[in-house]
Amino acid sequence: MSSANDPADELEHLRRRVAELEALLAQRQQDDEVTERLKAIIEYTPDVISTADSEGRVIFINPAGRRLLGEADTLSEEPRIPQFHPAWAADLILNQGLPHAAREGVWSGNTAVLDPQGREIPVSQVIIAHKNAAGAITHYSTIMHDMSESRRVEATLRDSEQRLLRFLDALPVGVFVVEPDGRPFYANRSATEILGKGIIPDTTTSQLAEVYRAFVAGTDQLYPTERMPLVRALSGEASSVDDMEIERPDGRILIEIHGAPIRDAEGRIIYGMVSFIDITLRRRAEEAIRERALNRK
Repeated sequence: MSSANDPADELEHLRRRVAELEALLAQRQQDDEVTERLKAIIEYTPDVISTADSEGRVIFINPAGRRLLGEADTLSEEPRIPQFHPAWAADLILNQGLPHAAREGVWSGNTAVLDPQGREIPVSQVIIAHKNAAGAITHYSTIMHDMSESRRVEATLRDSEQRLLRFLDALPVGVFVVEPDGRPFYANRSATEILGKGIIPDTTTSQLAEVYRAFVAGTDQLYPTERMPLVRALSGEASSVDDMEIERPDGRILIEIHGAPIRDAEGRIIYGMVSFIDITLRRRAEEAIRERALNRK
C-alpha cells in the first residue's frame, strides 16, 4: 500500500497537473488566435464597427470608422452617439434603435453618419445590445455599411430606366410587353393610342384578343391566341403578322405586329414584347395603286 508521500503518487499527480496546464495553455493559445483573427477582421473590414457604453458614450471605433468619420486615433473626450449622425438619424437611433436592441437584443435599419465636412453618408446599421449575467446592458456594438455607392448605382439605374421610358414613349411605334404568364407589363404612349386602351391588369394571353378587341382582318373572328406574335414570343419564337384588326370606338384599324422574346443573361424568357404600327392608310394606298394598275390594263 502506497503512503501519502509515495513518490510514484506524487509523480502521477505532477503529470496530471502538467497535462492540465498544457491543455489550459493550448486553449489559451487557441482563444488568443481567435481573438487575433477577430481583431484583424475588425481592423481591416471596410465597414464601420464601434461600441458605446450603456449611456451612449462611444468607446471604440475601428479604422474604417475613423476614416469615414474623420476621428483621430484617440477619441475626443466622452464622444456620444449623436455627434456622429445627422439629427434625424440620431433621433432614430436613440429613440428606436437602442430601445429596440435593449428589448430584443438587436436592431437594424437605414440611418446616416456625418463625414468630416458635415455631409450625410447613408448607411445600413445593425445595433447589438450586450448584457451581463444579471440582464443589465453593459454596452452596445454597431456595424454600419456605407450605402453611398449602392445608392449612386440605384440612382443611375433609375435615371437610365426613366430615360429609356421617355425614349419608348417618344416612338411613333406601339410597344407592348407582357410577363411570362401573359399579364401585361408595359405599354408605351403609342401603344395606348393605337389600341385605344392601356394596360388592363390581370389579363391572360387567352384573353388578349377579347380584351383588346383584336380580329382577323376583314372578319368578326377573334384573332387566334396561338397566332399572336406576343404569345409566340413567350414560347421563344420571333414572328410577324399584318392581318390583325383592332376595334376602337372610332372604327377598326389594321396593324402590323413584330414580336420577339426577351431573355435574361441565362437565356430564360422573362418577357414577351411586340412592336406594332397602324397600317390602315398604307394598305388602302397599296390597294388603290393596285386598282389603278388593273384599270390601266
